[in-house]
Amino acid sequence: MRFVLARYGLALLIPVTIFAAPPPSVIWSRYGLHNPDFISASAMVAADGSTSAIAPEDWRPGRPLARFLSAPTQVSPFSLPSAAPCSGGIVEESPELWVDTSTPHAAIVKAHAIVAGTIRSVTPGFFPRQPGSLIELGNLDKIKADTFYDGLRESLFLRLPYAQFVIGGVGYCRESGPGAYIPRVGDRLLVFAYRVPTDTGGTFLYTSSSEVIAQPDGGVIRIPRFLSVFGDQAATIETIVNGVRSELSRRD
Repeated sequence: MRFVLARYGLALLIPVTIFAAPPPSVIWSRYGLHNPDFISASAMVAADGSTSAIAPEDWRPGRPLARFLSAPTQVSPFSLPSAAPCSGGIVEESPELWVDTSTPHAAIVKAHAIVAGTIRSVTPGFFPRQPGSLIELGNLDKIKADTFYDGLRESLFLRLPYAQFVIGGVGYCRESGPGAYIPRVGDRLLVFAYRVPTDTGGTFLYTSSSEVIAQPDGGVIRIPRFLSVFGDQAATIETIVNGVRSELSRRD
C-alpha cells in the first residue's frame, strides 16, 4: 500500500501535458463513399512526389484548378512560401445571397447554427476542385444550434476560400489580394451556418467569407456585407453575440 501511495504522490508532482489532436488531413463526405470534402495540400502529394491516390481524378492539381494557378516555380513538391505565390486571387461571390439577412431577426432565425470560437489551426488544401483553408475553431460558444449540429462538441471545422500555397511547383491563390481577410491562429470568428454539416462526423461546415464575422487578434473586426445588419467597425464579436442572445430570448 505504501508503494501505491508513493506512486500516486509522485504522479501529482509531475506535470501532465495534454496535446491537442492535429487537424484532419482528409474529411470524408457523408454523401458518397470515398468522396472527400477536404484534402490538405500535404496529403495531396505521395512520398514519391506524385499526386496521392486519395485524390479523386477531377481534383488533380493543375487540371480543373487551372484558373487558380500562378506561373510554375522551382520549389519542393509541397511548401508554404514566405511570399505570395500568386499576384492576386480569385474573389468569391457568396452562394448564400438568397437568404434574407435584411434584419437581425431574419438572419438569426434562418441560421441552422450560430457559433463563436477561436481559430486553433489553419490548414491549406483543396475542397471539391477548389483551393482554400480548413479552419478549426475551438473554445466554442454555441449560441444557437439545431439538431443538424448535434454532433458538435469541442471543435467546428469550416472552409474559408482564402488560399496561398505552393504544391507540385505551382502556386495556388484565392481571396488573397489586397484587403482580403487572412485567417490566423488566435483570431475570433462568429459563424452563421445556413448549411448543414456535410461530413460523416457532423462537424464540418462548407462556408464562404460572407457568413463569417472575423475579429483578428489585435485587429479591427471584419463584418461582411451579407451580415452588415449586425454592426459596424465599432462593434465586437462580444457585442454582436449579446445582441443575438437578446433576439433569441425575445423569440422564445
